[in-house]
Amino acid sequence: VRWCKTHITSVVNAIKNHVYPVFGERDFREITGTEWVDFFIVIYEKNIASVMAKLYEYVNAAYKWAAVKYDFYKNPVSNIKSHMPKYEKSEFKRIDLTELDQFLKDIRAYSIEYVSIGLELVLLLFPRHQEIRQAKWEQFNLEKKYWIKPKAIMKNGRSHKVYLSRQSVELLKRLKAIQRPSVYLFPKRGDVNAHMSEGPFTTALEKMGYKDRMSVHGARYLASTALNNAFSSKPQ
Repeated sequence: VRWCKTHITSVVNAIKNHVYPVFGERDFREITGTEWVDFFIVIYEKNIASVMAKLYEYVNAAYKWAAVKYDFYKNPVSNIKSHMPKYEKSEFKRIDLTELDQFLKDIRAYSIEYVSIGLELVLLLFPRHQEIRQAKWEQFNLEKKYWIKPKAIMKNGRSHKVYLSRQSVELLKRLKAIQRPSVYLFPKRGDVNAHMSEGPFTTALEKMGYKDRMSVHGARYLASTALNNAFSSKPQ
Protein backbone atom coordinates (compact mmCIF):
# COMPACT_ATOMS: atom_id res chain seq x y z
CA VAL A 1 0.00 0.00 0.00
CA ARG A 2 1.36 3.41 -0.94
CA TRP A 3 0.65 6.10 1.64
CA CYS A 4 1.28 9.81 1.36
CA LYS A 5 3.68 11.45 3.82
CA THR A 6 0.83 13.10 5.72
CA HIS A 7 -0.90 9.77 6.33
CA ILE A 8 2.36 8.09 7.35
CA THR A 9 3.02 10.89 9.86
CA SER A 10 -0.49 10.49 11.26
CA VAL A 11 -0.03 6.73 11.74
CA VAL A 12 3.39 7.10 13.38
CA ASN A 13 2.17 9.83 15.73
CA ALA A 14 -0.85 7.75 16.79
CA ILE A 15 1.41 4.82 17.66
CA LYS A 16 3.93 7.02 19.49
CA ASN A 17 1.25 8.84 21.47
CA HIS A 18 -0.82 5.83 22.51
CA VAL A 19 0.94 2.48 22.03
CA TYR A 20 4.52 3.36 23.04
CA PRO A 21 3.65 4.79 26.49
CA VAL A 22 1.96 1.50 27.41
CA PHE A 23 3.88 -1.17 25.51
CA GLY A 24 7.00 0.62 24.35
CA GLU A 25 9.33 -1.32 26.65
CA ARG A 26 7.65 -4.68 26.03
CA ASP A 27 8.51 -7.51 23.67
CA PHE A 28 5.49 -7.47 21.37
CA ARG A 29 5.70 -11.24 21.03
CA GLU A 30 4.76 -11.58 24.69
CA ILE A 31 1.79 -9.16 24.86
CA THR A 32 -1.43 -11.13 25.36
CA GLY A 33 -4.80 -10.63 23.75
CA THR A 34 -6.26 -9.71 27.15
CA GLU A 35 -3.72 -6.93 27.55
CA TRP A 36 -4.58 -5.57 24.12
CA VAL A 37 -8.31 -5.65 24.91
CA ASP A 38 -7.71 -3.72 28.14
CA PHE A 39 -5.56 -1.22 26.23
CA PHE A 40 -8.23 -0.59 23.58
CA ILE A 41 -10.98 -0.23 26.20
CA VAL A 42 -8.96 2.49 27.96
CA ILE A 43 -8.58 4.35 24.66
CA TYR A 44 -12.33 4.04 24.03
CA GLU A 45 -13.19 5.32 27.52
CA LYS A 46 -11.08 8.41 26.89
CA ASN A 47 -13.73 9.34 24.28
CA ILE A 48 -11.39 8.75 21.37
CA ALA A 49 -13.17 5.75 19.89
CA SER A 50 -12.05 6.61 16.37
CA VAL A 51 -8.42 6.40 17.54
CA MET A 52 -9.15 3.00 19.11
CA ALA A 53 -10.41 1.67 15.78
CA LYS A 54 -7.42 2.99 13.86
CA LEU A 55 -4.92 1.69 16.42
CA TYR A 56 -6.49 -1.76 16.19
CA GLU A 57 -5.96 -1.72 12.42
CA TYR A 58 -2.32 -0.63 12.82
CA VAL A 59 -1.52 -3.23 15.49
CA ASN A 60 -3.23 -6.03 13.57
CA ALA A 61 -1.32 -5.04 10.43
CA ALA A 62 1.97 -5.04 12.37
CA TYR A 63 1.44 -8.60 13.58
CA LYS A 64 0.50 -9.72 10.07
CA TRP A 65 3.68 -8.11 8.77
CA ALA A 66 5.66 -9.95 11.46
CA ALA A 67 4.26 -13.24 10.14
CA VAL A 68 5.46 -12.47 6.62
CA LYS A 69 8.78 -10.90 7.54
CA TYR A 70 9.85 -12.89 10.60
CA ASP A 71 7.71 -16.07 10.57
CA PHE A 72 5.99 -14.97 13.80
CA TYR A 73 2.45 -16.31 13.46
CA LYS A 74 1.01 -15.62 16.90
CA ASN A 75 -1.32 -12.64 16.43
CA PRO A 76 -2.96 -11.85 19.81
CA VAL A 77 -5.37 -9.27 18.33
CA SER A 78 -6.78 -11.37 15.49
CA ASN A 79 -9.73 -12.66 17.55
CA ILE A 80 -10.36 -9.92 20.10
CA LYS A 81 -12.65 -7.59 18.14
CA SER A 82 -15.81 -9.14 19.59
CA HIS A 83 -14.49 -8.24 23.06
CA MET A 84 -13.82 -4.61 22.18
CA PRO A 85 -16.32 -1.70 22.39
CA LYS A 86 -18.37 -1.28 19.25
CA TYR A 87 -17.42 1.67 17.12
CA GLU A 88 -19.48 3.02 14.22
CA LYS A 89 -17.65 5.50 12.06
CA SER A 90 -19.60 8.76 12.21
CA GLU A 91 -18.16 9.69 8.84
CA PHE A 92 -20.29 6.90 7.31
CA LYS A 93 -23.52 8.54 8.43
CA ARG A 94 -25.55 9.60 5.45
CA ILE A 95 -29.10 10.36 4.48
CA ASP A 96 -31.11 8.24 2.08
CA LEU A 97 -30.87 9.07 -1.61
CA THR A 98 -34.56 9.97 -1.56
CA GLU A 99 -33.72 12.89 0.76
CA LEU A 100 -31.06 14.33 -1.53
CA ASP A 101 -33.31 16.89 -3.20
CA GLN A 102 -34.36 18.42 0.14
CA PHE A 103 -30.78 18.25 1.40
CA LEU A 104 -29.58 20.31 -1.56
CA LYS A 105 -32.35 22.87 -0.96
CA ASP A 106 -31.28 23.15 2.67
CA ILE A 107 -27.64 23.64 1.67
CA ARG A 108 -28.52 26.41 -0.76
CA ALA A 109 -30.68 28.12 1.86
CA TYR A 110 -27.93 28.11 4.48
CA SER A 111 -27.07 31.64 5.56
CA ILE A 112 -23.25 31.48 5.44
CA GLU A 113 -22.48 31.58 1.73
CA TYR A 114 -18.98 30.13 1.62
CA VAL A 115 -20.10 27.17 3.75
CA SER A 116 -23.14 26.69 1.52
CA ILE A 117 -20.92 26.67 -1.57
CA GLY A 118 -18.47 24.30 0.09
CA LEU A 119 -21.13 21.75 0.97
CA GLU A 120 -22.58 21.87 -2.54
CA LEU A 121 -19.08 21.31 -3.95
CA VAL A 122 -18.78 18.28 -1.68
CA LEU A 123 -21.98 16.90 -3.20
CA LEU A 124 -20.78 17.55 -6.74
CA LEU A 125 -17.17 16.38 -6.37
CA PHE A 126 -17.51 13.94 -3.41
CA PRO A 127 -13.94 14.44 -2.17
CA ARG A 128 -12.67 13.40 1.22
CA HIS A 129 -13.44 16.32 3.51
CA GLN A 130 -9.78 17.15 4.09
CA GLU A 131 -9.16 17.31 0.34
CA ILE A 132 -11.69 20.11 -0.18
CA ARG A 133 -10.63 21.97 2.97
CA GLN A 134 -6.94 21.79 2.05
CA ALA A 135 -7.51 22.58 -1.62
CA LYS A 136 -5.61 25.54 -3.10
CA TRP A 137 -6.62 27.75 -5.99
CA GLU A 138 -3.45 26.87 -7.88
CA GLN A 139 -4.74 23.30 -8.21
CA PHE A 140 -7.75 24.42 -10.27
CA ASN A 141 -8.01 25.32 -13.94
CA LEU A 142 -11.45 26.84 -14.33
CA GLU A 143 -10.99 27.48 -18.05
CA LYS A 144 -10.17 23.86 -18.86
CA LYS A 145 -12.43 22.66 -16.02
CA TYR A 146 -10.27 20.37 -13.94
CA TRP A 147 -8.81 20.03 -10.44
CA ILE A 148 -5.45 18.39 -9.86
CA LYS A 149 -5.37 16.91 -6.37
CA PRO A 150 -1.67 16.83 -5.39
CA LYS A 151 -0.19 13.64 -4.03
CA ALA A 152 0.52 15.37 -0.71
CA ILE A 153 -3.19 15.34 0.19
CA MET A 154 -4.05 11.98 -1.36
CA LYS A 155 -4.24 8.91 0.85
CA ASN A 156 -2.55 6.73 -1.78
CA GLY A 157 0.23 9.26 -2.34
CA ARG A 158 -0.57 9.82 -6.03
CA SER A 159 -1.91 12.96 -7.70
CA HIS A 160 -5.38 12.73 -9.21
CA LYS A 161 -7.14 14.74 -11.93
CA VAL A 162 -10.81 15.54 -11.40
CA TYR A 163 -12.86 17.02 -14.21
CA LEU A 164 -15.25 19.77 -13.15
CA SER A 165 -18.86 20.07 -14.15
CA ARG A 166 -20.32 23.39 -15.29
CA GLN A 167 -22.07 23.72 -11.92
CA SER A 168 -18.80 23.15 -10.05
CA VAL A 169 -17.01 25.82 -12.07
CA GLU A 170 -19.82 28.31 -11.39
CA LEU A 171 -19.67 27.60 -7.66
CA LEU A 172 -15.90 28.01 -7.62
CA LYS A 173 -16.16 31.36 -9.37
CA ARG A 174 -18.74 32.50 -6.81
CA LEU A 175 -16.49 31.32 -4.01
CA LYS A 176 -13.49 33.16 -5.46
CA ALA A 177 -15.50 36.38 -5.58
CA ILE A 178 -16.55 36.31 -1.91
CA GLN A 179 -13.56 34.77 -0.15
CA ARG A 180 -10.72 36.70 1.44
CA PRO A 181 -7.47 36.63 -0.55
CA SER A 182 -5.77 33.33 0.26
CA VAL A 183 -4.05 30.42 -1.44
CA TYR A 184 -6.79 28.24 0.06
CA LEU A 185 -10.36 27.90 -1.17
CA PHE A 186 -11.43 27.81 2.47
CA PRO A 187 -8.99 29.79 4.63
CA LYS A 188 -9.10 29.55 8.39
CA ARG A 189 -11.00 32.28 10.15
CA GLY A 190 -8.43 34.77 11.40
CA ASP A 191 -5.55 33.24 9.45
CA VAL A 192 -5.68 33.27 5.65
CA ASN A 193 -2.41 31.34 5.53
CA ALA A 194 -4.04 28.20 6.94
CA HIS A 195 -7.00 26.14 5.78
CA MET A 196 -10.16 25.92 7.85
CA SER A 197 -11.16 22.96 10.02
CA GLU A 198 -14.15 20.73 9.40
CA GLY A 199 -16.05 22.65 12.08
CA PRO A 200 -17.98 25.11 9.85
CA PHE A 201 -19.27 22.27 7.66
CA THR A 202 -20.23 20.09 10.62
CA THR A 203 -21.94 23.00 12.38
CA ALA A 204 -23.93 23.78 9.24
CA LEU A 205 -25.18 20.20 8.98
CA GLU A 206 -26.26 20.30 12.61
CA LYS A 207 -28.06 23.62 12.23
CA MET A 208 -29.86 22.31 9.14
CA GLY A 209 -31.20 19.40 11.20
CA TYR A 210 -28.86 16.64 10.01
CA LYS A 211 -26.99 15.97 13.25
CA ASP A 212 -26.27 12.22 13.60
CA ARG A 213 -27.89 11.69 10.17
CA MET A 214 -25.39 13.12 7.71
CA SER A 215 -21.67 13.80 7.77
CA VAL A 216 -19.45 15.68 5.33
CA HIS A 217 -17.79 12.43 4.33
CA GLY A 218 -21.25 10.88 3.86
CA ALA A 219 -21.45 12.52 0.44
CA ARG A 220 -18.86 10.04 -0.85
CA TYR A 221 -21.04 7.15 0.24
CA LEU A 222 -24.14 8.69 -1.31
CA ALA A 223 -22.24 9.02 -4.58
CA SER A 224 -20.94 5.46 -4.32
CA THR A 225 -24.44 4.13 -3.71
CA ALA A 226 -25.93 6.08 -6.60
CA LEU A 227 -23.19 5.09 -9.05
CA ASN A 228 -23.25 1.44 -8.03
CA ASN A 229 -27.01 1.31 -8.35
CA ALA A 230 -26.81 2.85 -11.80
CA PHE A 231 -23.84 1.04 -13.29
CA SER A 232 -22.91 -2.03 -11.26
CA SER A 233 -24.42 -5.46 -11.88
CA LYS A 234 -23.27 -6.63 -8.45
CA PRO A 235 -25.91 -6.72 -5.71
CA GLN A 236 -25.58 -3.72 -3.35
